[in-house]
Amino acid sequence: MDPSIEVFCNRGTSGIDGSTTTAIGAAVASMKENILITGDISFFYDSNALWNAYIPKNFKIILINNQGGGIFRILPGHQETEVFNTFFETTHNFTAEQLASMYHFKYYQATDLEALEMVLPEVLQENSQPVLFEIHTPTTVNDSVLLEYFKNLT
Repeated sequence: MDPSIEVFCNRGTSGIDGSTTTAIGAAVASMKENILITGDISFFYDSNALWNAYIPKNFKIILINNQGGGIFRILPGHQETEVFNTFFETTHNFTAEQLASMYHFKYYQATDLEALEMVLPEVLQENSQPVLFEIHTPTTVNDSVLLEYFKNLT
């Protein structure tokens, strides 16, 4: 990684920890370009963070929306049940498009790799207003991709 890039991480209780609020605070304090990479449940939980007048124009959110807390699918004992889907994974069909509009963020989305590769350069170049880039990923594939990623780290 380029040594000029600073990385800060925020991990609280299952991601429901004010990550968006923290990232906006860091962006305001640093005045450098800041990019928050977050999941859908954490983002939607803390979406009131967008309701302020101090968000820098070069602040960007990359939102990985897999329609729920898919991270819980990698835990031992996961079973596809109504209780799991409702109370652990928190399955939903929300998008962030209306939030982006309401809070004056430029909105982009991608639903496949081709769209991701096409839109990402534009997202990274945009500095006239805050950006929300929502990447939709398939719920039932995320856990196997994540486990394979962890496997390849070792």
